[in-house]
Amino acid sequence: MRFAERPEDVALARALTRRFLEQTHPGHPDEQEAAVLVVSELVTNAIRHAHGSGTLTLVAHTGGLDVTVTDPSAQLPHARTPDTENGTGGWG
Repeated sequence: MRFAERPEDVALARALTRRFLEQTHPGHPDEQEAAVLVVSELVTNAIRHAHGSGTLTLVAHTGGLDVTVTDPSAQLPHARTPDTENGTGGWG
């Protein structure tokens, strides 16, 4: 899936992930919701911090699921201390 710098694309990524997992890993609702949450956070971060379009790729295999999210930024993500007072993030 290609996504743009639009918040509604996060909802689309979640819906597509659910549909993909229902087809490839049926009967595992807890694992599906965990994967949907991961996809949601990754796509949100790409939109919020990289400021541009990106891609979401899902690959199912016997051992689980590979999730890849790309964005246009040349800057690598870096860890930071979570902001517990102002709610500006840092948890992901």
